[in-house]
Amino acid sequence: MQIPAEMANVTTLCFDVDGTLTDADHQVSQASLEALRKLDAAGLTLIIVSGRHPYACAKALHDAGLHGWTSAANGALNADIATGEVLRRDPVPADLAAQVIELCRTEQVPLAAFRDEDILWQAGAEGDEWLLHFLPSANEGIVPIPTDLREVDPATILKLMPGTNAERMAEFFPLVRELTENATLSLDEACEVTGPHSDKEDGVRFLLEHLNIDPATVAGAGDGGNDVRWLSSIGWPMAMENARPEVKEVATMVLPHHLEEGVAQFVDAFLAARG
Repeated sequence: MQIPAEMANVTTLCFDVDGTLTDADHQVSQASLEALRKLDAAGLTLIIVSGRHPYACAKALHDAGLHGWTSAANGALNADIATGEVLRRDPVPADLAAQVIELCRTEQVPLAAFRDEDILWQAGAEGDEWLLHFLPSANEGIVPIPTDLREVDPATILKLMPGTNAERMAEFFPLVRELTENATLSLDEACEVTGPHSDKEDGVRFLLEHLNIDPATVAGAGDGGNDVRWLSSIGWPMAMENARPEVKEVATMVLPHHLEEGVAQFVDAFLAARG
């Protein structure tokens, strides 16, 4: 893999999780964990940028025995992993949460609500269980709790995530976009809704300002539609080979497929180029 000489000024690496660091079972691969350890040993700052629940988002660095920072739940919660301190929290506005919940009930699309300590789940049409299976596999250690989301305090909701089969989501996602332009299609089967001032780009910008890091010295990799804005805001945006087309459009580099340990391949080449 050819690494541009100009990447020698990179001080910080930001990584999405699902479709970037993960294997086919949505688990962060051992090769990815070892790659994170190598970056940490070389003195690079690490930031995990994910739509995952805060606990599951931080788990990648915990498992690697590393310190770092997280922008979780699509940027709705930013935290220092070493201390557990929450640095920024921005829940979904109450009126928007109510509209998305009602839309999902009307259209019978399953819906998840991410909160600080748990994930709540509201069923959709009978037999539509894609989301129910996806949530625990992509958020290890968390079991979704069946709930009527109309009864939940919206101030506790960090992110709403409707999920269904890809064909149904293609029809449903435009309805969500009518409610909020901040909705993003993270997977063909799932979209994500956060507050109007909270997405991955907001979370990354906050952390870089908090850590006094120049965005020009940041490299990052992602694959989903919710990665486009934050990747566009840093010096070295990278897309996985499996990334959605809009992600590749903003990338300066395309890394190998996540199932081919693309991040690990990049890290080895990057560190070798740095000497």
